[in-house]
Amino acid sequence: MNQVSTDFSHERSDIDEVTTQIAVTVPQAEVEKRIEAEVVKLQPQVTLKGFRKGKAPLGMVKKLHGERVRFEVSQRLISETLYQALVKEEINETVGEPELELAESKEDGDFSYTAKVFFPPKPKIEKYESFQVELEEGGVTDEDVDKAIDEMRSSQSTFSTITDRTIAESGDVIKGNIRVGLEDEEPAAEEPFVVRLGEGRLPEELESGLLGLTVGETRTLETTLPDDHRDEQLRGKKAIYIVTLDELQEQILPEVTDDFVKTLGMGAQTALELRLKVREQMEKQQEQQEQTEIHAQILKELLESNPFSVPQSMIDGEIRGLLVRNGYVDPSKIDVHRMPVDTFREQLGKLAEERARTSVIVERIVEQESIEFSDEDVKKLMEEISEEHGMPVADVEKALLSDGRKANFVREQKQKKALDLLRERASIKRTKKEEK
Repeated sequence: MNQVSTDFSHERSDIDEVTTQIAVTVPQAEVEKRIEAEVVKLQPQVTLKGFRKGKAPLGMVKKLHGERVRFEVSQRLISETLYQALVKEEINETVGEPELELAESKEDGDFSYTAKVFFPPKPKIEKYESFQVELEEGGVTDEDVDKAIDEMRSSQSTFSTITDRTIAESGDVIKGNIRVGLEDEEPAAEEPFVVRLGEGRLPEELESGLLGLTVGETRTLETTLPDDHRDEQLRGKKAIYIVTLDELQEQILPEVTDDFVKTLGMGAQTALELRLKVREQMEKQQEQQEQTEIHAQILKELLESNPFSVPQSMIDGEIRGLLVRNGYVDPSKIDVHRMPVDTFREQLGKLAEERARTSVIVERIVEQESIEFSDEDVKKLMEEISEEHGMPVADVEKALLSDGRKANFVREQKQKKALDLLRERASIKRTKKEEK
């Protein structure tokens, strides 16, 4: 990296174990020397009325382009002097982008700025020799299988109009229109409304209020929005629902015949095969959920027993990740890494900090336990994935390892091995649901 040709002054002040601030001052004479040199380089490219190209006086070139040149010079000076300051302070490893704050710029003064620089935390992780984990008594029951198959039947159900009564009961599908609004506000425009009563998809007050509704009737219902509503401004407010019932319908589920089973595309040919496959899938899903819960309890315990700070830049990175994963930000449309997140820190900061600290804990255990994932391990895993998904090994490698992704892939596999190690050290206590 280029270095500034004259000395500059800097002052370091540590804020905490993962953050330091460096104040840099570049003398005015150096700044002006840089600007003059840039203006001289620019002169041959400038065309001004009354002068041949490249013959405009330097003073006029500086007057016309001086502001842009000063900005470009200042950016280069920041890059050069901050790099040298870090070298002088023997700061070799940083995380995230420095937070810069420029002093008020004056043409006849020194150029000054401060930079907050963040370090990756390197805590010694302790107390991970054993863990006590509580899980609810599991197992897939016949009732669970029945419920799953009923959901499959529901996806292919048909509906018929109820003609022998006009009053809504639990289990009925009600068709009509609804207007929704808040207290003291005009309700929104009318929209179609179709829902099956008794499935728990509506707020309890709304669903109970719809029972007994008569075909042709319009009923106004109120509910109070919960105190944990995602929109803080709506918490505790009353919501108004104006519902008109046009028709009652009955949901008709198909019978679980062999012909029905074949339409599901699960490879089963008979009702018995379907039950066996559904049970197998549910048991596998339950096992995955239990592993996730075990990891969650272990990592929560490690967070509590290993206090340490993480830099704001890491927390902000987690906030950006949360926004992307939850669909609030489209990374194809904006540069997520440069997106300011100040407005989200209050709402997502605590969760983001926990995620950042958790990541550090796992990484440190990988280092402390000298966990490796060799090229031979990578090759073996590629072959396993190839066999599982019926893809050529070359295609698997291209999908997971190309374009510089191998290092990150290996890092993820090391983290998985660390989590496996922690899980092996956990004693599982099964509890009945009512006991937890």
